[in-house]
Amino acid sequence: MSQPVFAVILAAGTASRMGELKQVLPLQGKPMLQHVIDKVRGEDFTEVITVLGHGSSQVQEEIKEKDPRFHWVVHPDYKQGQSTSLKCGLETIRNRTDSSSYHVMVFLADLPFLTPVTIHHIYEKGAAIAKSADEPFVVRPSYQGIKGHPVFFGHAERLALETLQGDEGGKPLMAQIQKREFLPVTDEGILLDIDRKEDYAKALKRV
Repeated sequence: MSQPVFAVILAAGTASRMGELKQVLPLQGKPMLQHVIDKVRGEDFTEVITVLGHGSSQVQEEIKEKDPRFHWVVHPDYKQGQSTSLKCGLETIRNRTDSSSYHVMVFLADLPFLTPVTIHHIYEKGAAIAKSADEPFVVRPSYQGIKGHPVFFGHAERLALETLQGDEGGKPLMAQIQKREFLPVTDEGILLDIDRKEDYAKALKRV
């Protein structure tokens, strides 16, 4: 599409419920975060911004990404919550682009089972809506009626980023947007986040 679409991967959390740095936990021979990065790289994003915080040096040491669209961003205040990490990623894009209109698709680092087909469907849905919409909008996938990730934010340049505080994720942005599209998918991976050791054990069995 003519207007740029950026990807933001949120990977800054402390993983307190896991008890160890889950971004680099091995899954099918590579770090968990690498699975997400690889799938995101498969789509036609203008740039891919991955926001790090806790354990950022170790993550960058273990994951070497050569795609020229890919950039690490280290959020110094990651302990203030996921919303602030999202704000960091969005502000990075705002500072990097000279486009008057752009869109952002937000991913979570702990959803390694998300499929490329789902990513493409959400991307295409967002691109289609953007052709006629001139106000911010959201496209979000749902599996059996349950909303998941990633989330496509259309016309992100018009969103008030100062509302992003604490650990509410993208909810403060959602509150600013009236136009919301929910895209039913058959991909359970939009919900399978790996937060605890039990989740990781199930993930190992799943693969």
